[in-house]
Amino acid sequence: MIGVDGRCCVARTAMDVVKRGLAARIYLDSVAAKNDNFYLKELPAMQEAGVEIVVD
Repeated sequence: MIGVDGRCCVARTAMDVVKRGLAARIYLDSVAAKNDNFYLKELPAMQEAGVEIVVD
């Protein structure tokens, strides 16, 4: 996944995707956020839910 608002749109969509039993992958270099600190705090919870976080 790529997107403009990592905390809201990207995070919520990724969580919905894994809840539906599909694979979700977020490319950190392709996501922005109004406040990176809030967005980065949510990454561990997304990983625990099954979202793959790609740092490259």
